[in-house]
Amino acid sequence: MHIALSDLPEIVRSTLSSFGYRASDIELRAATSYSPRVSGGKGRRGFVACINVETRKVESREGSYGGSNMFSPQNQVDLDPNIYPIPPNCVVVSGSTGGRTFASALAHPAMLPALLPGNDPELTDNDRAFLYILKGFKSSYRKDEAWRAGVQWPDSDRLGTLASKGLIKVNKAGSVRLTTEGKNAANKGPFRIY
Repeated sequence: MHIALSDLPEIVRSTLSSFGYRASDIELRAATSYSPRVSGGKGRRGFVACINVETRKVESREGSYGGSNMFSPQNQVDLDPNIYPIPPNCVVVSGSTGGRTFASALAHPAMLPALLPGNDPELTDNDRAFLYILKGFKSSYRKDEAWRAGVQWPDSDRLGTLASKGLIKVNKAGSVRLTTEGKNAANKGPFRIY
């Protein structure tokens, strides 16, 4: 699921900011273990940070630009194949930087209740299909995918309903984008796409 950065503890937000992460939300998954290995690439380097939310202690590491190389044979982010446990009060963020920063987060299942947002809005199967299509397809493909799913595209009534529930935002030019809550609702079924 995705979670708004504003809903995360301040220490997690500041750690992400230190790596240059500027998005408004981040993908969050439950896990009891993690790997510190994050592959770099041309002009990119990986990073990983284990954040103890309770004590505010952060253990972070960065890889080498371009990934593993002979000049840093002990770099954990580039080379460590081991799996480490995530303590119950910790969040692990990892990703890569170099230009734009990409990141995702893992949290121990015991941490999830404190991090997750409130109740899900009431949605029909067609609403969920609409959100799924909006999230998963480029604008030029959405009309065909909506036809396959049996959903009218674009549907101004549905847009208004979803916007009032805070799942999408529509700008003055008519461009539609998903909010963090909309991304999460788009991942939940059941609905029929084909």
